[in-house]
Amino acid sequence: MIPIVAGSGSVEIAPASQQACCGAVEYTLTVANTVNQQRQFDLKVQAAEGLTVMLEPKTVIIPAKGTEELTILAKPACGLPPGNYKMIVSATAKGSCDGTCGTLCDFPMGDAEAVVTVPRGCELPEEPAEEPVEGPVEEPVDNGPVTNNTQSGGNTTSPTGAVVQTMTNYNLFAIAALFAVLAVFVVLLFLVRKTDDAKPKADNVKTDTK
Repeated sequence: MIPIVAGSGSVEIAPASQQACCGAVEYTLTVANTVNQQRQFDLKVQAAEGLTVMLEPKTVIIPAKGTEELTILAKPACGLPPGNYKMIVSATAKGSCDGTCGTLCDFPMGDAEAVVTVPRGCELPEEPAEEPVEGPVEEPVDNGPVTNNTQSGGNTTSPTGAVVQTMTNYNLFAIAALFAVLAVFVVLLFLVRKTDDAKPKADNVKTDTK
């Protein structure tokens, strides 16, 4: 119990310590009026960084020699480093300065303290690194075996090139054959004409002999 300030009252928080990671834990705040007259108590909360403390109401009126119990919710932020995080509740009593219904005075009271302990292992897990998304792998198209035709110049052609080359060779062969036939035809024509030219001369020779 916190020592009582003469002429006022007392405040106490129970339990003194609790463990939490990132969930809320409950504490009980007890405010006692130790004088023989009704008094109003104003409450103020302080908390370590990363610790959220909720207390309602923050003003209570307690009759003479009475007590009041309030609930405190304390919640550490998720991912806080391990350690003790303190909260403090301060109370100020308002009452008659001379014990009559005259002038009101403030009577500061002792502070009540409690601790929220964040144990080891409450740290947030590290998020796994995002792996790059790979698109579908295109399989190579099989165009069949590649035929290498090595010519005098050392050129290598594909199957399509080989077909074109073969067709070119056939065309050249056909043209050469055509020229050969044409040449034979010309020679034959020449021989026939020469034979025809020789016939009149022979006839003339026979006529003169007679």
